[in-house]
Amino acid sequence: MKKFYILGLTILIAICSCFGVLSLSTNVNAEVYAEDNFASVSVIGEATTEISPDRAKISASIQTLSSEMSEAKDKNFEILDCAIKALVDFGIERESITTEYFTCHPSYDNCYDRSVQGFYATTNFSFRINNLEDIKGAIDVITDCGVTSVRNINYEISNYDEIYSQTMSSALENAKVK
Repeated sequence: MKKFYILGLTILIAICSCFGVLSLSTNVNAEVYAEDNFASVSVIGEATTEISPDRAKISASIQTLSSEMSEAKDKNFEILDCAIKALVDFGIERESITTEYFTCHPSYDNCYDRSVQGFYATTNFSFRINNLEDIKGAIDVITDCGVTSVRNINYEISNYDEIYSQTMSSALENAKVK
């Protein structure tokens, strides 16, 4: 009786530093085992594609403090509206700007005395930028509006699925040759 085992595929993605290169590596392994005096066959296919990122997703936040909750909220939304308008004027597509969450909560004088000192309002938002050379300028325009934190810049590849598929095909072709 024959038993067949396909070990599957492994995909490794490594993103290098700031403007680093994305290395997409695909391995295709196939091993066939048989019982009852039959031989075994093993085939391995590999392919690697190196790609420089061509866009980035930037996450930022706005935090305001006021003695009244409505003032903290209103000031927060004022800054958000300014940042969105500034990004659109800078050339960022409105559809790529997303508000992730908003929260408003009291700020206490200290941990033992629960008297309210004021209210914090926080809004987190993100936007996608298609020209990596515009990152600094985009950060400048939002901080000029009062954005208090730029938390994260994720470098991306706009046609990742296409490149992944091409790399997978190359690995399969490499396995066939072997």
